Amino acid sequence: MSSIVVDGIKVVSALAILILGILIFINSNYILHKTKKDPLTFRYWLLIYFLTLAFITLSFTRSFQYIVKYILIALGYEAFWHAISPLFVSINTIVYIMLFTMLVIFIRMRFEEAEKGS
Repeated sequence: MSSIVVDGIKVVSALAILILGILIFINSNYILHKTKKDPLTFRYWLLIYFLTLAFITLSFTRSFQYIVKYILIALGYEAFWHAISPLFVSINTIVYIMLFTMLVIFIRMRFEEAEKGS
């Protein structure tokens, strides 16, 4: 019984992450369009927008992975889950690389701005 409760909590939290990701994306999109007129802040908000997209993609793939895993196991398709789980791992790895790239670009932009200011 406790395993079912834990699995249920994992699925509910995965669904909550999906909903929060959508709300964050909407907010980020709104801020990006609001700052289009100022080129200096638009550059930072564009990078933050892409960083947000990378985090949302990661949360979506991980949440979708949990939901699909528990549905397939509950339906008795555990062997199929083991066959497709490496696909989710590779997608997550690609998203981690995207996140790292966005963070490096953001740090570089901050250093360039600091050098221009001094």
